[in-house]
Amino acid sequence: MSSIARTRLFPVLAVILSVVVKFPIQGNVASWRNGGTGVFPRAGPPVEWNSEDSQVWATSLGGSNGSPILVDGKLFCNEEPNALVCVDSETGIVLWKRENGLLNLLGLSDEEIEAARATVQESERLDVEIRRNLYQIRRIERNRENISEEEFEKRYRALWERYFELGEKKESLSKNDPYGETVMPAMHPTNGYTTYTPVSDGELVFACYGFGAVVAYDFEGNRRWHRVLDDSDHVHGGTVSPVLAGGQLVVRFSDYVALDPKTGEELWRAPSEVTFGTSAPFELEGESFLFTPRGEVIRMSDGAKLTQSLVQITGKDSAHTTFSSPVLAGRSLFTVRGEGGLEGHAYHFRIPRSIAALEENGLELVWRKDVRKQRYYASPVASDGLLYLFTEAKWLIVLEVDSGELVYEKRIEGLRGPSYSSLALAGNRLFAGSEVGQVVAFEAGREYKEIGRSEVGPFLSSPIFDADTVYLRASDGIRAYR
Repeated sequence: MSSIARTRLFPVLAVILSVVVKFPIQGNVASWRNGGTGVFPRAGPPVEWNSEDSQVWATSLGGSNGSPILVDGKLFCNEEPNALVCVDSETGIVLWKRENGLLNLLGLSDEEIEAARATVQESERLDVEIRRNLYQIRRIERNRENISEEEFEKRYRALWERYFELGEKKESLSKNDPYGETVMPAMHPTNGYTTYTPVSDGELVFACYGFGAVVAYDFEGNRRWHRVLDDSDHVHGGTVSPVLAGGQLVVRFSDYVALDPKTGEELWRAPSEVTFGTSAPFELEGESFLFTPRGEVIRMSDGAKLTQSLVQITGKDSAHTTFSSPVLAGRSLFTVRGEGGLEGHAYHFRIPRSIAALEENGLELVWRKDVRKQRYYASPVASDGLLYLFTEAKWLIVLEVDSGELVYEKRIEGLRGPSYSSLALAGNRLFAGSEVGQVVAFEAGREYKEIGRSEVGPFLSSPIFDADTVYLRASDGIRAYR
């Protein structure tokens, strides 16, 4: 068997003198946040979602934080730890489900699979210990004020030492056991292996899993190809959804890798620092580029980086500032990042009108503004001259697109738990959510006007919209509201 490189616990536009956005065909939402924008211009969904009045159907599935996509009346979403699921969008009936575990993808014989199970079982035992250890760490953090500082430091240090000891055991197992390549990397329990929204080119659907797997299926559930690349490069796992651009499929586990969508052949690889956001593709003079959450511009023809780390936070290369995804609106690219109590910045970059200008000068920085010093898990929305930001602590911040000046900011009271779900604009209605399952709707515009609240149960994904229907990937399944 060939060895697989792994990193473990340690650490659209066309131009005729202008650039314009290419939105997916109405009725299909074939990628993360409808082309990465979070904008659903023709949608008119209900402002309140609940099982009694507006829920059309609900289908039980295993957990996942990835959003669904909608193509030709079919919803595609992931299910922990390795399954791709196809659901009829009108009825919620599961049409097919395909598992993509390493024992299945690596082409082992029946005898090898049987021998590998012992390795997998030992890995799973270590995973249980790691999760218990993390629970104990979080528990002592929450109860810090109830114990002495000396006792806290002693117990806290011992728990982290045990955590890394377990991680080393798991890494040693994966490297030294004959079937170590079948071992799943440890994963943060909140994130899991499937926080990657699938993407479709209208013929195939492509899905990623945090142990380095990429799969391609047709709409009937036949696997056309698969690749096993490198694992996620962070203990919290990966969340970078696959992107189709320039006739290539770009995925990221520890590097940006371009694959041929028809065959899965690797075309190029671009080294990458840790990030959790999905890149925004754009086209200029017929060529395709990616704008990464770190502010890099990658040329799709060969993977060359035209700009390096345009965005810096406190001069440090911190993974904890790059959770949200950049968004494209016309010739503008917007991104936001921050860390609680340390930094918070929003940026507006403009795409030049020629490749020559891009290669010589990079993107034009229109403005950089200080915003609240908090984490920004939610990706922003740009529409009608306004940029909407949403923090982990539920602060809604609205800026002028042209100048970056503050229009208003408001903390949305009553939402519990952190907000991971990205903002979504359906028609003129904006939606924000919290981890425990609360959704608030408010009107887009220069003043805050709340128009609805819902309790839908826990979710970390971002909803999608088609006309008057909302599709939500909840922690326990997928639902439709109308």
